[in-house]
Amino acid sequence: MENMNLEDFLIKPRNLWLRNSTINLYSSLNWLPEIAKVLKQVKQLGVLRKTCFGHLLAILKEVTFSTGVVHNLLLRQICIPEVTREDEFHFLVGGKVAKFTKREFCLAQA
Repeated sequence: MENMNLEDFLIKPRNLWLRNSTINLYSSLNWLPEIAKVLKQVKQLGVLRKTCFGHLLAILKEVTFSTGVVHNLLLRQICIPEVTREDEFHFLVGGKVAKFTKREFCLAQA
């Protein structure tokens, strides 16, 4: 991989990235305690805990989330044939490859 031009493996080439765009997020984790309360009343909280969103119940405190960081990370996603496994995501960040598994994105069970 050392002699490869990793930019060739970007899923969305740089020339297709939008410039001067704005990302808006109109959702918040602040409603999570209320959602958990309602689900508990109708005995469905356990169902939510078993989904990929269940881990959010453990962070009922206010958290800071940056859609811009996530968006820019996703723009840098690469897929290298015969290197990238089905359960992994690879990103080109600062000339280095950062690798995360679906588990780290809470997309797979432990």
